[in-house]
Formats: sequence, structure tokens, C-alpha cells
Amino acid sequence: MKLALDNLDKKLGDPPLGLVYITSYVREYSRFKNNIIIVDKENILKRIRIERPDIVGISSMSYQFSEADALAKQIKEESGVPLIISGFHINSLS
Repeated sequence: MKLALDNLDKKLGDPPLGLVYITSYVREYSRFKNNIIIVDKENILKRIRIERPDIVGISSMSYQFSEADALAKQIKEESGVPLIISGFHINSLS
């Protein structure tokens, strides 16, 4: 199983800490230690097509939610993989 974690914010120097924490946790507590990809500062859809992950996670701040929603719909339409959207915007709604 392969997990792709996507960062929409291309301006940051490093991936968001949330994605790094999730990657670290999955590597520590699952059997899929080496099958995690952080897609950062590149074309997300192109990388998803190349890597063909089994699950896609998208990190989204409030100002990016419409972009994250559109991206999730495109990924779902093209690949049908399960999607997880997280970040401050999503967490504040729960």
C-alpha cells in the first residue's frame, strides 16, 4: 500500500509539520514504512499519476479549501482512490 501526502502551499520552505508528523507516525507504527510520498513543490496531479498511490492525503488551510476540494474531485475522478483532507480548516469544522 502506498500513501501520498500532498502539500498545496508551494511557497513554504518545508512541508507542513502535520504531513511530517503523519509520515513519522505511519513509519513508526505500520508495516508500510517506505511507501509514503510527500508531494511538495511539484505538480500534484502529475505525481499522483506517476506514483499511483492507494490513499491520498491533502493538507489544506482555510484559504486553500476550494483548491483542495477541486484537487480532491480531480483525483477521485481520475483514480478513484480514497482521499483524506485535513488541516486547520477541516479540523475547525468538526
